[in-house]
Amino acid sequence: MKRIRLTALCTAAALLAVCTGCRNSSPEPDSAADSTASGSTTTAEETAVPVTTAAQPEFQFGEAAAAGRGDAILSVTDSSWFCQYWGAAEDILAYDAGIVHIDGDGDYTVSVTADTAGAQYAMTSGKGPFTGNKCKGLAYAAVRVIGGAELCPDMNIEITEIRVDGKPIELQARNYTAGANGTDLCANIFNSWVDHLPDDAHSNTGSVAGDIGEYAPRIVSQEDFAEWSSFAVDFTVSGMEDTTEPAGA
Repeated sequence: MKRIRLTALCTAAALLAVCTGCRNSSPEPDSAADSTASGSTTTAEETAVPVTTAAQPEFQFGEAAAAGRGDAILSVTDSSWFCQYWGAAEDILAYDAGIVHIDGDGDYTVSVTADTAGAQYAMTSGKGPFTGNKCKGLAYAAVRVIGGAELCPDMNIEITEIRVDGKPIELQARNYTAGANGTDLCANIFNSWVDHLPDDAHSNTGSVAGDIGEYAPRIVSQEDFAEWSSFAVDFTVSGMEDTTEPAGA
């Protein structure tokens, strides 16, 4: 069974490195995200885990999804920096994570959920109860394309709808697309570390670099993420006709 990250202190350090992506500086990527970028396949395991209750002696963790080059993910962490997903199978929200491979212009969806046996087990440190535990708040979220800046730097990601626990929420601004850590592309959903749009920020109409206005690094309200179990994002990709390398290469 792949090891689940249970140490919030360690994940906080990784978060700071990744969340500063899509701004005017280019920090080193976190180890969790970069460890998956070199692969191109999704991995999964089924492992029986003992639970010391008479009612449920064991259960299956299910599929832990890892992202590869050319894949899009919902990169996210809650306000505790504990429930998160960066594209690695070891992340707590990796179970049943909705990963999609970008193979051209079109409409796509990425997602995460805490309503899995693996996430519920980790959220309670294996003590239970193993249902009904929710993520608290939102510290960072973005649609992230692994290797996107290398594969197609002109790719544009336009977020069209965000659903929390299955319900659409109001978008407060329009998102932009920009490079992250020199290799990936991301469209920020909530990023508190950005105070103005980076030089490579662009939309489907061209550059939007400069002051925050119609386009912003925070396009949702934290009030919609007070407690949540599932988080899904619909988006449209354009500009892929300019790439010289297929997204799956």
